[in-house]
This record gives sequence, structure tokens and C-alpha cells, in this order.
Amino acid sequence: MAKKTEKPMRNRREEIIKSARQLFLKKGYRLTSIEQIAEKAGYSKRTVYLEYVSKDDLFLDIATDGLEILLNLLQEIKGSDISLYDYIVKYIGVITDFAFLQGNYFRLLASDVSAEVIANSTDRVKQRAAGIERAGVKLLSDQIERAIREKKIKKVDSWETSEIIIGSAVGIIVLSLGGSQTILSQEKLKNKVERMGQVFYQGLLK
Repeated sequence: MAKKTEKPMRNRREEIIKSARQLFLKKGYRLTSIEQIAEKAGYSKRTVYLEYVSKDDLFLDIATDGLEILLNLLQEIKGSDISLYDYIVKYIGVITDFAFLQGNYFRLLASDVSAEVIANSTDRVKQRAAGIERAGVKLLSDQIERAIREKKIKKVDSWETSEIIIGSAVGIIVLSLGGSQTILSQEKLKNKVERMGQVFYQGLLK
């Protein structure tokens, strides 16, 4: 009797990631198990663990895909052509749009990625997530640095300021999203986040 042909390793990994993504985006971190992922992908739990050492490792890799989507959108902002104020407004506007258009990814990143999940992940996955996150913060930090050099704002720690602006925007969005229902419309939420950006910008002026 001929032996059953093994699926190529690359396809196996892709199928596991595809199944995990569908489940995590639909059900979230807590309601998704390795058993469910393995069953959906058509493999055993043992096979899934050959690709990822833990549920947390697989989850963080999937969540980082969402972070990469957001980074790509942020990179489309042409910072050299606009003022720092306009850049901040566009930057946090992109985050707000992402929360609506990629709501499931946003919820994974804002609510389910915890310190414990990160600690339980492999260095490869942690480094990928951290690298993309740093790249996103650097986009805003570079614009703040440029405004400082041009003496348009007072001297501040550009990295810390960027993290505060991003964290505040995400916090407002999270508080404005109630379960599967949105408390504020996309436009109203963008206006609310933009007002927050105005306050921060005013604080940067000399």
C-alpha cells in the first residue's frame, strides 16, 4: 500500500496560519484553542506545535500581521509635504480608520495582546512584532524631530511624545468601541481623536 503523501512544510505552515487567522479574528484570543485551529487546518495538535511552540506564539504572529497592515497605511502619509500638525492629524486619522476597517485586527492588538502573550512567544515572533511597532512609532518621531530642528516646536523627547500621542489615540478609540457595536460613528470618532491631536500639538508649540 502506498504511503500517504505528506503535505509540503510550507503549505502546512500556511494552512495553520490561515486557519488560526480566521478563528482569532472571528472569536478572539480567549475563545480560540489550539485544538480548534488544528481541526480547522486538518492537522493534529502535535503538528501545529511543530510550527508554533504555543498558542500565544501563533496568536502574536497573527496579530502582528494586523500591525503590519497598519504600518503600511501609515507609511503612505507624505510627511515631507505637510506640517507637523497636519501629519499628526493624518497619522491618528489612519489609526482611527484602521479601527473601523480592520476592526477585528484592532481588537486583537488593543485588547488581546498582553505582556503574558508576548512573554510566552518565541524571540522570532517577538522581534517581528517589536520591529514593526518601532517602525510605526519612528514615522511620527521623525516628523517631531524635523519640527524641532526647524524650530517650529519646543525641544521634547520625540520618541516618548510619539508613544503618548499614539497611546492616547488608541485609548480614545478603545473607549469608544463597545463590543461589536460602535458608540460613535467613524467620522465623529475621527473628529474626537483629531481634537486630542490638536491639544497635543498646542502643547508642543513654543
